[in-house]
Amino acid sequence: MSTTNNLQRGTEPIGVRDQADALLDRLLAERTRTERRLAEAGRTDPLKLVTGRSAIDNAIAATREMIRDVDELLGDGVGHRNGTTAPLIESIRAGTQSVR
Repeated sequence: MSTTNNLQRGTEPIGVRDQADALLDRLLAERTRTERRLAEAGRTDPLKLVTGRSAIDNAIAATREMIRDVDELLGDGVGHRNGTTAPLIESIRAGTQSVR
């Protein structure tokens, strides 16, 4: 189901933020677990060795950026902050809210 359909059906955009938080938590836990396994095996992450960042580091950074974007989209006084998403939904429907 598309995001537009979810908004039209009244789905809370806040749910996206909650899902992103949960994803970030899982990524951070998985990075810790992966780093521990690599250390136990005496290995290093080949991507991290070449670029300085592992694939999971990149995913964590992208998720954090997405969370910042969602927070910016929700803005002060809308949605997350005061429990109402109606102004946000209406601005998205009207095409007045920019989404990166």
